Amino acid sequence: MTNQSLADAVLLAGRDDWVHFAELSWLAGREHPDVSGDQRVKIVADTLSLLLDQALIQLGDVTKEGFVAWTETPPAAVSRVVSSWAALDRDPVPGDIGWVANTDLGDQRAAALRGDE
Repeated sequence: MTNQSLADAVLLAGRDDWVHFAELSWLAGREHPDVSGDQRVKIVADTLSLLLDQALIQLGDVTKEGFVAWTETPPAAVSRVVSSWAALDRDPVPGDIGWVANTDLGDQRAAALRGDE
C-alpha cells in the first residue's frame, strides 16, 4: 500500500466517522504484513503528513462535546502521534493517541473516490 492508497483508505473511512489510530495501524499493516511496528508507524506518519499538508484531515481528541482538533502545526501533530505511539510500546487500541477527522475538503475527496460526486 503506497502512502497515497493508505491516504485514500483513511479518507474513505473518515467519510462516515472519526478514525482511531488502531484502524490506521491495521490499514497500514494490511498491505505490508511483513513490516515491523516501527516501519508501520513511519508509514502512518508519512501518510498523516501528506493528508495534513493537503488540508484533508485534522488530528484531535474526541470529548463529550465531539471532535476537538489539536492546535499544533502539522509537523508537531505528527511528531506527537509518533511519540505517543512509541510510549504505548504496543499497537494502539481505539481511544489511544487521538483521532483523525476529515475536513470538508477531505469529505469531498472521499466522495470523489467513492464516485458520489
